[in-house]
Amino acid sequence: MTLALSEGELVHTHAEMERAFQRQPEGPTKFQTPRHQQGTSPRPKPANNTVRVHQNDPTPQREQRLFGPHSDDAKFAARRRRDETTAILRDVNHGPCLTDDAVLYVAEIIPCLAIVCGQDMFRVVLDEWVAANTPRVPKAEVNEIVACVLTDQPLYTSPARGKRLGVTVEQYDRLGLTHTTPAGWSKRKVKAHVARRRNRTVKDRRHATGESKTRRELSIEQLKPWLLPEAPCNSRAAFYRLSEDVRDALIARARAEAIAGQ
Repeated sequence: MTLALSEGELVHTHAEMERAFQRQPEGPTKFQTPRHQQGTSPRPKPANNTVRVHQNDPTPQREQRLFGPHSDDAKFAARRRRDETTAILRDVNHGPCLTDDAVLYVAEIIPCLAIVCGQDMFRVVLDEWVAANTPRVPKAEVNEIVACVLTDQPLYTSPARGKRLGVTVEQYDRLGLTHTTPAGWSKRKVKAHVARRRNRTVKDRRHATGESKTRRELSIEQLKPWLLPEAPCNSRAAFYRLSEDVRDALIARARAEAIAGQ
């Protein structure tokens, strides 16, 4: 009897398990429902199941972003680029630009004036600049360029500006440009070029004053005055144990021989 009951209970249990597996759930379970439908998602979707798409800023906001506010460093760079753009224009055209390239210069000066002058004085300063540097560009065309640049700003970096303006290496050196890179040059190449130019300038200034040796070449460690024939010592440690007058005399003699040998 006990065995029969046990078997009956086993059969009953297996039958219930089979019916449980065959039974379909009435609705989606917790693990089958997306999180945004459960209300537990950190960024739930709207009720109408729409997706937010990134859009560009409206035109007034983009213009306001160009006009400011800006830091002092940004204003300083904009002033430098304004002056350099004017210098390049007058250097290429030997005065005001009276050709079709005037449109390019107007488009290039607009971001500079917007950052420097702000929204209040922008149009006044721009009209003065156009009248002095690109007098043949009509006012209607200037307005079109302003609307285009303010809503779709060009890449405002030194390499991009140098490429658009076609700056050469000779112009870069002769005009003393710092915020407009020669066309096709990278920042690393410009940095190496500036270092060579600075070293060359220092060397020319040194030769102009009659100096033929650098400070490092005339230093005590390079001259080694303790190796002179008249030195009463033959080592660096013994040299520094000498009196100050003897050391100064040996250093002066070593420097005079080094300059005369050059």
